[in-house]
Amino acid sequence: MFLPDRLEKALEMRSMKPADLSKASGVSEQLISAIRSGKSKNPKFSTMIDLAEALDVSLDWLGGLKDTPEVEVPPTLSRSEERLIEDYRSSIPGERAKLSDYARERREISEASDVGSWSSSAESA
Repeated sequence: MFLPDRLEKALEMRSMKPADLSKASGVSEQLISAIRSGKSKNPKFSTMIDLAEALDVSLDWLGGLKDTPEVEVPPTLSRSEERLIEDYRSSIPGERAKLSDYARERREISEASDVGSWSSSAESA
């Protein structure tokens, strides 16, 4: 199975349309169409990552290297982290992009405040 077949299967498994996938992944509908039709035989690695994340499948599966589409979750997650992942997976595709954007923004804010507090403490030393 090549990428076009796996992409079709993932869309079917997630009950998504290409337009939904485009919104969730940030990949243009034109490129998704080209991949589905086989016209784009070697999409960028970053495109593959974006598609796999939006479809909630492993990159290895999407690329044909693995037989199961599930993303492996490390067993060391706390129960609240597991619930967060379950909530994300059960959300509708359009909401996943919003959740990801929110989490990314919060992480960036947190990292920026960490850098600010580090530089403040370094200056006072």
